[in-house]
Amino acid sequence: MMERKNLLTILLLGIIFIGSGVILIAMDYQKFKENYKKLYLNFSRTLSPTQVNESEPFPYTEEKLKSDLYMAEEYLRQNSYDSIRKALDIYNKVLSFAKDVKIKQLAKYGLAYSLYRLNDDNRSLLHLKELKGEKIFDPILEEEVDYLLGRILLLRGHDDEGRAILQNLLAKTTSNDLKSRIHATFGDYYQLKKEFKKAKKSYQIALEYNPDNLHAEIIKENLDKNKELIPFEHDYYDQQLSKKTLEEKETSLKEKESIKKQKESEKDKHKDKEKVKEKEKEVPKLEMSEEIEKLKREFSLAVSLYNQNDLQNANNQLINLEKKVSQLLMENIKEKEKNELYLLLENIYYRLGEVVEKQQNNELAKVYYDKVLANPSPELDQAALIKKGMIYFEQEKYKEAYNLFTRAVEISPNGKYTAKAMEWLKETEKILKNMSD
Repeated sequence: MMERKNLLTILLLGIIFIGSGVILIAMDYQKFKENYKKLYLNFSRTLSPTQVNESEPFPYTEEKLKSDLYMAEEYLRQNSYDSIRKALDIYNKVLSFAKDVKIKQLAKYGLAYSLYRLNDDNRSLLHLKELKGEKIFDPILEEEVDYLLGRILLLRGHDDEGRAILQNLLAKTTSNDLKSRIHATFGDYYQLKKEFKKAKKSYQIALEYNPDNLHAEIIKENLDKNKELIPFEHDYYDQQLSKKTLEEKETSLKEKESIKKQKESEKDKHKDKEKVKEKEKEVPKLEMSEEIEKLKREFSLAVSLYNQNDLQNANNQLINLEKKVSQLLMENIKEKEKNELYLLLENIYYRLGEVVEKQQNNELAKVYYDKVLANPSPELDQAALIKKGMIYFEQEKYKEAYNLFTRAVEISPNGKYTAKAMEWLKETEKILKNMSD
């Protein structure tokens, strides 16, 4: 009897225990469902923000994404491995959440640049080529994409493709900073090829375009000292691409609105109008001065190309310069500015003569030297007469050569090139005397 009571007690306790277990499992399952739902929603949002339920609040505002882009660029400018890793993480995050095309493209470029700096060229190229397949919203960004694509291809063995991209970019860009970086890239390329003279010249041209190009400055200085391969990792990042592209348009719109309001408020103010007119008159003077300085810099670069024996590019550059200078001379400008332009034109014609002479086109060279003589500036007249005389001398037209050397001495007896003219004159005189004997 006692045993029977014990069995019933055990059975009852077992039923109570099993029932409690079922209740607890049901409660845990309900909690698991809720947690899983939350986890799924968060995971889905990370992978594909565009597919998240529109009723769910979007985790990042456009302003926050812009702010993150600025922060990522700041990390890139620190030019350290750790900071570039941080930039990479930010660009990945922005690309995951961004809806705006501009922000997406900037993030994609930033991602490509970060990967390039971390020596993952293959993945970097994938992002750059993907960008090239899109319609890039901003011309500055488009140029930066071309530059990075060309640089990676050139330095990683795709010489022809990389060079073509960079040379095309060099021809169309108006940014001196970008031109400087392109020439520095050519310097890096020539270094890898152990063509150190060409490398130094490329770095020199880079510094002429932008004296603050740290990459070109450091490597050129080391090459001057060591005259051998200088290890280089990458060019230094010092851009503010996001701010330039995202804020520039907003700023210009605000400026336009401000100018419009200002004009409206000044309609009835005669004195203010007079001031505006005076300012408008002053602007062309400043622009002309700046334009002349710009042309002088372009001329120096053409001379650098000539010194590198890059005759075709030097010729093209000089011909374009000649057109620009001639066009400016047709404008109503000050006498001082006109004299500066004539002096520049004198140098352009003289250099064109030298270029085509090196290209074995002596007849065209004589035409350019005649243009030097016809130009109002007398700066290189003596040199042009000697050059033209030397061509006739080589063609064995000694009488014509003699007359030109004589003129060179007569127009400037104490000139810079008089001694040289006298040497050629004596040599020609001897030949003519022997011919007459």
